[in-house]
Amino acid sequence: MLVPSDEWGTLQEKLEFSSTFDEYVSVDVEALTCHLSTIEGLYKSTEPSEQESEDYDKEEDTEVKVTNSQAYEFLDILRNFVASQSNVPEHVIQSIFHLDYLLLMQATKRQTTINDFFRK
Repeated sequence: MLVPSDEWGTLQEKLEFSSTFDEYVSVDVEALTCHLSTIEGLYKSTEPSEQESEDYDKEEDTEVKVTNSQAYEFLDILRNFVASQSNVPEHVIQSIFHLDYLLLMQATKRQTTINDFFRK
């Protein structure tokens, strides 16, 4: 920023100081404009608080369990979507059939009892 020397001279006389314009402009170059953080301070500021940690733990515990029938409904929606598309790779269609088979096997499974063991 250039200031005509006669204007700067007039300002120096009125304000009664003898600094050059460059000295005046650069007087606060080294002044801190924000707080200096240490590595430790930065680390602590990113650590979750106890409340945040508890909230995160609660979120993990509330994982939604999908039932077999819900999974089959989702697969049916996916199957309809894939059927409406063109140029679907064969491996995608095969994957849907594999998932369908897996869900069918899960649906026909039942827990055996001790009596079932002795009937054999």
